[in-house]
Order: sequence, then C-alpha cells, then structure tokens
Amino acid sequence: MSIGKSRKKMSDPKKLYRQIQKIMRVTPEENELINRRMAQHNFSNFNTYARYMLLTGEVVTVDYSELIKLRTEINRIGTNINQLARYVNTNEEISLENYQNLQHSLAEVKRLMEENFNHEISQIDKLLKERRG
Repeated sequence: MSIGKSRKKMSDPKKLYRQIQKIMRVTPEENELINRRMAQHNFSNFNTYARYMLLTGEVVTVDYSELIKLRTEINRIGTNINQLARYVNTNEEISLENYQNLQHSLAEVKRLMEENFNHEISQIDKLLKERRG
C-alpha cells in the first residue's frame, strides 16, 4: 500500500479562484460564538462566513416572515377567487354578491401587497441609512 494514495489530493492552487489561504486559531468559546452567529445568519460554510465578515464587516439578515404571511394570505384569497370562477363557469352567470366578493378579494390582495412591500422597502431604506452613518 502506497502512503501517497491514502492522503487527500490537494487542489492545484494555480487552478483555484482564491489562491491565498488564511489560517487562524480560536478558543472553544470563540468557536461556539462563531458557530452561533453563523447559524443565526444561515451560513453553513465557515470559509464563506469568515470571508464575508472580513470583507464587509457585517452580515445583514433579512426577515422574510412578513412576506411569507403575505403569500399565505394571497393563496387563501386566490382559492376564493378560483371557487368563484368555477361557480361562474358552471352556472354561466354570476350574482351581484359574488361579483362584489370577487372585487373585494382583489382589492384585499392589492392592499396586502402594497402594505407589505412598502413596509419591506422602508426597512431596507432604514438599513441603508444606518450603514451610511
């Protein structure tokens, strides 16, 4: 058995996009803190996290929970609209009440989208202003 076969084959540094390697040491406590921060910002790769932090000085995490809620609401409204459309296609007519419900549902979709997107844009503007100092 050859010793050379049991060792990992290293990539040729000349073929790598990032050719310079940086090595650092941390305490177990520092390592835990780094791991918690990586998890908090959804990084699974230390190399990517460290490079990003060293180059930018910060990680910005975007909270998409409001957009997820918006998607859920829009899906519910879409289901109601589909039910109304099936009813109209089956009966080939629509009552004034159903038409008003459809109009109300569409207005609600528009309101939810505008409200949530305006909120997200204001949050991004606030973050950019804070960065500029």
